[in-house]
Amino acid sequence: MKRVISMLLFLLLTVCAAAGCQVETEEVQNTGATGYYHYYLSADETELLKESYTPENEAAQSMIGELLTALSEPEPGEGQTAVLPAAVSIEEYELGEDGVLTINFNRAYNDMSKSREILVRAGVVKSFVQVPGIRAVLFLVNGDPLTDSRGEPLGEMNGNTFVSYPGEDMDAYCDETFVLYFADRAGEHLVQEERTLYYRRDLPKERVVLEQLSTGPMNRGCYPTVPENLLVRDIVISDRICYIDLDRSFLDYTAEGTVSGEVSIYSIVNSIIDACEVDKVQILIDGEAEGELLGGLESYRFYEKNESLVIETVVQES
Repeated sequence: MKRVISMLLFLLLTVCAAAGCQVETEEVQNTGATGYYHYYLSADETELLKESYTPENEAAQSMIGELLTALSEPEPGEGQTAVLPAAVSIEEYELGEDGVLTINFNRAYNDMSKSREILVRAGVVKSFVQVPGIRAVLFLVNGDPLTDSRGEPLGEMNGNTFVSYPGEDMDAYCDETFVLYFADRAGEHLVQEERTLYYRRDLPKERVVLEQLSTGPMNRGCYPTVPENLLVRDIVISDRICYIDLDRSFLDYTAEGTVSGEVSIYSIVNSIIDACEVDKVQILIDGEAEGELLGGLESYRFYEKNESLVIETVVQES
């Protein structure tokens, strides 16, 4: 039976790939002679926007200087707000031989609201990964690595770390409120978090949900359930069942964490079922529907929503 399920899933994934069911991500890294952008915020500071610009020259240090200025002092324009708040400054930066730009912010960086901080992080990273020779950006605050809600360093980020943000084609985007499930402090139960997202219409909801779970919670008292660099090999929805194929690193991450395997699995299952028109979820590892996932849960099973693990009602994004 397990082998039959694996073969059926293989056929589903093959058909989906043949039909072009690949999620396109915005690629801004090392764009070469054209396609450079300045990033700024909307007047209400809720959206990250961009406009094209031509650098004076394409030398890395020259472009870094121009982009630093643009992040703090955008050219005057209606509805434009600088990415960096007035109190937040870049104290120093260093471009390593490995292509990682390390940026050290002052202490005021930690005073930003979570929603503003995410926009700032996206704007800064997307700005600098355009520069030839820069493959990723690393954030420091007063000399210490920027950390997530669990106190773990965020590490290197690139343009694909973030959900796509709106550009000139506003009709290509939509906004929707999702209910996501994260872990409580003990890692034994689920806590709901309500999050309103602005994303490209051509991004499948199930893909957006997994990206947001890997981004982690925005509220205190909630903790991540999947790795930040979660690698999703493929996602297929058929007959109201969502098939999710994850890289084996998913198992390695949770085995080292404090979140129980059951909580990690059902954070995905509950979030997907709430957001998408599906009744069940199957999680595979490297395309295989055999063996255990986490906490004794088996890969060949179809999982339904588990409300018994949820201990708190919806908490709105802070």
